[in-house]
Amino acid sequence: QKNLSKIIAISDMVKRDMIRWHRVPEDRVAVVYNGVDTEYFHPRNGRYRGEIRKRHGIGNEFVVLFVSNNFRMKGLNFLMKALAGLKERTPQPLRLLILGRDRQGPYRRLAKRLGLSEEIIFAGSTDEPEKYYGAADLLAHPSFYDACSLTVLEALSSGLPVITTSSNGASGVLHQSQGGFVLEDPRDVKTLEEKISYFMNLGRREKASVRARSLAEAHSTERNWREMRQIIEQSIGGKRLGA
Repeated sequence: QKNLSKIIAISDMVKRDMIRWHRVPEDRVAVVYNGVDTEYFHPRNGRYRGEIRKRHGIGNEFVVLFVSNNFRMKGLNFLMKALAGLKERTPQPLRLLILGRDRQGPYRRLAKRLGLSEEIIFAGSTDEPEKYYGAADLLAHPSFYDACSLTVLEALSSGLPVITTSSNGASGVLHQSQGGFVLEDPRDVKTLEEKISYFMNLGRREKASVRARSLAEAHSTERNWREMRQIIEQSIGGKRLGA
């Protein structure tokens, strides 16, 4: 640490943790948020909506997307409980589309206990996540910890509203904007249920989609590279790096 002029944190949350837990002087820490490929993850991927929905037997239902390879860490059980509450109080049909690799058994059993066996789809892993963002209506990411979730940035870039938590560094991008909501506690099932319900309204969802895309454009990979380069150049005495 003594030989470092700057340490780069990928979110304000990570910077706070470095200062608090590792005693790093505040002026040593620069924040450069993760960047997202805004051309690859784009609202035009909505053209895959029909293809992906047909693949998984989904019609016009409201689709909540969950993307993770660690279901427990990302709060899947609490998300499922929120959807069970929604199912009881809304006539609008919904589906939870789960993308990622993890043990399905415990969650299939939970789905059965909650009466959600028909609503939950385990899609497994994929090498075309952009199509799934295009097929969904909302990304729910009630994480217990994320330094700065790329999943959230990819969803925003795809024009997808996002619900996440303050334990996710990417929540600093949202700032409680119209592009999504930030929960304080991933275990707060009632609030999670309310926020999902909010986006079941098409008009609200369309407005949030525009805002989500705008947020992502401010966090492109180009911006990430530019800020990283600037910090490195400053750290080596203002010398310019080669192209």
